[in-house]
Amino acid sequence: TYMEEKVGDYQLTMADLADPANRTLIQSYCISKCKVVNLLDDTGVAVVLGKYLTWVDLRDKALSPHLMLQGYWEMWITSALARLTKPGTLAIDVGANLGYYTLLMADAVGPTGSVIAFEPNPRLANMARTSVGINDFGSRVSIREEAVGHTSGGQMTLAIPRANPQNALIMQSEVQKQGFKNVHGDFAQFVQVKSITLDSLNLSTVGMVKIDAEGAEYDIWRGMQSTIDNNPGIQICLEFNASRDYPWEA
Repeated sequence: TYMEEKVGDYQLTMADLADPANRTLIQSYCISKCKVVNLLDDTGVAVVLGKYLTWVDLRDKALSPHLMLQGYWEMWITSALARLTKPGTLAIDVGANLGYYTLLMADAVGPTGSVIAFEPNPRLANMARTSVGINDFGSRVSIREEAVGHTSGGQMTLAIPRANPQNALIMQSEVQKQGFKNVHGDFAQFVQVKSITLDSLNLSTVGMVKIDAEGAEYDIWRGMQSTIDNNPGIQICLEFNASRDYPWEA
């Protein structure tokens, strides 16, 4: 296929990424282009999807190793977001982590579109912000450090496992907090974050919403019903883990 002929300085386009038939070839391409440079403060910079410079967390044992050694993450979702995120629209990334999907969607919406990315972990939010800037997407991307849910304006406790920050959780009680400490010990970090709902932002032209929030998905869903109603073209990519205690009756 034509993808096999791409060599040298070629950079993947949204059309390349959007075609599921290219998946194996794109994965091989990303691995061949992958580079990583270690920096100070337990951070590094990796070349992701063959073109995005992405700050990575060297303490992270989950997402960052994939970005550093393979140059991509969850290619089936990468392909879907490249295919469904349209130029000129507003894309929302809830649970942005290092900003992998934020960068992808910023590229997909183009210079006439915009992206709002939510990441309540201050360290990851700063790294995502740096990646957005160095890839020249700063004018179209806003990184916000609130925890998205079903209420706005309150304070919530975010529990962060140092070696696996993508599994950070909102703690609802002291019992939960103590249980988290028992599991993670000195590698547990707790930060206070502000809560927000998507509905409180009165957003328009929303085309894509990606949600990956480690069990907070139902609360996020509750807080975005007006957003859904007011944006008839909205598409939602939401992680659903059946082993979590979602309120099925609702």
